[in-house]
Amino acid sequence: MKRTFFLLLFAMWICNINAQSSNPEVVSSAGETYQGNSMQIDWTLGELAITSIQNSSQQITQGFHQTNYTITSVNELPQKIGKITVFPNPTSDKIEIQLNFAQAKDVKIQLVDLNGRLIWSTEQNGSQIEQIKDLTNLSNGSYFLNFLIEDSQYSQTFKIQKLN
Repeated sequence: MKRTFFLLLFAMWICNINAQSSNPEVVSSAGETYQGNSMQIDWTLGELAITSIQNSSQQITQGFHQTNYTITSVNELPQKIGKITVFPNPTSDKIEIQLNFAQAKDVKIQLVDLNGRLIWSTEQNGSQIEQIKDLTNLSNGSYFLNFLIEDSQYSQTFKIQKLN
């Protein structure tokens, strides 16, 4: 009996070691949050649908909508050129941008939505640049923060999630 118990315990321990975990992140082309008096609706285009309810004129699907988001650098700037830091994430009101270059660089910073529409753009010059950008007037969703350095010779892009 003891032997069976320890064998079962060992098997459960092995299964626990080999368990997988995933990073809860949604990659999609569009999404939005709508809030009314009595309910809130969050949607993301491209979610995996697991349940569908429909009648003759409407269809509602329920899928996996993740609530944890990260700022992700899509392409990296070479270390010899410098480093770009963007935080916090997720954000509800503002982001802080820190640029630290070995030599002074011309930098064009653009914030675009998932449809490619330009939200704002600015140009900076220098080796140490810090900027705080207010995002309170933007709707919730995903945005891309693009850095074009020295007339697009170098670039880096961050995915930013704006929440309440």
